[in-house]
Amino acid sequence: MFNLLEAFAIALKNNNNLRLKVLGGPESKQVVEIVKDLELTKHVILTERVPYEEYVKKMREILSDVDVVVVPSLIIETWGRVVTESMLSGRPVLVTKGNGGLVEQVTDGVDGFHVNTYGVKEFAEALYKISLIPREEIKKMGEKARANALAKYNPDKIINDIIEMYKELSE
Repeated sequence: MFNLLEAFAIALKNNNNLRLKVLGGPESKQVVEIVKDLELTKHVILTERVPYEEYVKKMREILSDVDVVVVPSLIIETWGRVVTESMLSGRPVLVTKGNGGLVEQVTDGVDGFHVNTYGVKEFAEALYKISLIPREEIKKMGEKARANALAKYNPDKIINDIIEMYKELSE
């Protein structure tokens, strides 16, 4: 989160129209302080965290003013639920380049972006370049993200694949 805020502040110098929404941001005093210290209060929206059940019901509303979902995890993850949910909601997703399962979920340049979020300057440059992509193209990437997520995470296919794998293993 801290690299994202720093990178966002740098990218904002090149594109003053950028906006960032941080879900659960007010819960972290550090996040609130950094937003103030970096003079981002006019460009960063800190929203309260909501219980997961409510979040799922309100996801379309929560993402209604979001073009790209950023998941800048610096910890290697095997799978990111927020990535899948965002893709299913029709949003391209920016994930950390080289981050295990996250890069397997997102196809760089097709339904999202693989970005070095460890390097703040490189992260900032990527945020800026993404901000230059026409909204219609971003919307098409979101549609592709939804289609790809539906294909990859189709529950019937997953269950059938697991059944087939168990059959093969038990033979």
